[in-house]
Amino acid sequence: MLNLCRCTQSLLPDGVSVCDTGRVKVEQRAGPLETVACCRHAPEYHSSVESDGPGSLNPGEILDERFLITERISRSGTAMIFKAQDLENENADVAVKVPHACYEREAGFLGQFWREEEIGLELDHPFIVKFIPIPGRRSRPYVVTEYVRGCTLAHLLEAMSPLPQTDTMQIGCLLCEALQYLHDHHVVHCDLKPHNVMIGCDGTLRLLDFGLAQSTTLHRSRQDGGVLAMGTPDYMAPEQVEGNRCDARTDIYCLGAMLYEMLTGRQPFEGDNLLILMNARMQGDPAPLREFNSEISPMVERMVLRCLRRRPSARPQSALALGALLQDALALVSVHRDLAPGRARFETVLRRFREAIRSSFSRS
Repeated sequence: MLNLCRCTQSLLPDGVSVCDTGRVKVEQRAGPLETVACCRHAPEYHSSVESDGPGSLNPGEILDERFLITERISRSGTAMIFKAQDLENENADVAVKVPHACYEREAGFLGQFWREEEIGLELDHPFIVKFIPIPGRRSRPYVVTEYVRGCTLAHLLEAMSPLPQTDTMQIGCLLCEALQYLHDHHVVHCDLKPHNVMIGCDGTLRLLDFGLAQSTTLHRSRQDGGVLAMGTPDYMAPEQVEGNRCDARTDIYCLGAMLYEMLTGRQPFEGDNLLILMNARMQGDPAPLREFNSEISPMVERMVLRCLRRRPSARPQSALALGALLQDALALVSVHRDLAPGRARFETVLRRFREAIRSSFSRS
């Protein structure tokens, strides 16, 4: 369940019963994923993470007299993410992202690192992780976001894969809402993948990690009207592989790759090494989804494969358009599912009727 402020409809932490006005104006509402069977009662889970070595923060330390580090929750190639308590905000849980020591003095990396916070602080959407402003000087580079209790979509796929078709489309619809908000604010995520989608214990979803995100409105990322970006090889669009400009349709491709994996249990392209993987993405097309999961609707298969077209102009041109396609497919699949028991009974009666007719003819 969600705690919502009746004044602003913004999310409030668990257990909070009054909003900033001091009045009891909190209502509870079902989270958008509480009707998605595979996401219902998502556990709070993260893998154990080893220390980053000398210079790294450790549980029990207090960062800048404000953030009490409680545990390590994730590690990427460039940064460590900690769970912490915000001592200036009623010990609320937060996530603190700190670059590895080897990157803390690299000007190029730090420019991109601070851009993530600059972009994040401008965003305000229920399906996008909230960044927390930190006034004053910091003892080291770090950014702080809300802490989302739950597990990543990647963890969910490890536990059960493929996902049910209707669940996949419902998750896809929510991600389209988040992406359309980003694109309306001139931001391209550039690294959409299951590891960067959080399934909350409260039935909500959050899009995470804006480390590669680009904004065409920020001076540091303006490049002739488009943006250059890297990405994660398994989910990169062809234009990212080629080093070309990225736009909203790049995120559409990445989401298509996620939908493919959610529905089939495998990625659109697989190879023994990075070169084979990139070459397949540039020159080939993914296998039809129904080769791996015959229960997928042909309409859903066509929609996902359209997202994975090599030419951006051949894909859905916006997250809003893709969301509408997902909604239509979800409605159609739901109708077929609801009619299935009646259709099965009708076919049984029809079969028995035909058998009776054949039997009467054989006796005559």
